[in-house]
Amino acid sequence: MIVYAIKHKPTGKFMPLKMTRCGVRGWSNWNPGVRDGFDTTPRIFKDRGSASKALSSWLLGQHTNKYTQTADDDYVEVVINYQPKRKREDMEVIQMLLI
Repeated sequence: MIVYAIKHKPTGKFMPLKMTRCGVRGWSNWNPGVRDGFDTTPRIFKDRGSASKALSSWLLGQHTNKYTQTADDDYVEVVINYQPKRKREDMEVIQMLLI
């Protein structure tokens, strides 16, 4: 079976399967240049398009949810903390054979 993963070329690290023990933070918080306690199992994608979309989202920066409660409704606003240091040329989507 062919699957795809996202790799940070300078460090050789893969985007991890699981971000935290309790699942509170998402993949946009992954920082491959920092030593972390994340699972080293790569996050795999069923097709190249899914991996490319995840990479594009990650390149934007950290996404956080801003919860707002009004008299009429509750809603969630996604706020992106843009991080221009994330560079597409440092990343690659690689094909893997799962056997």
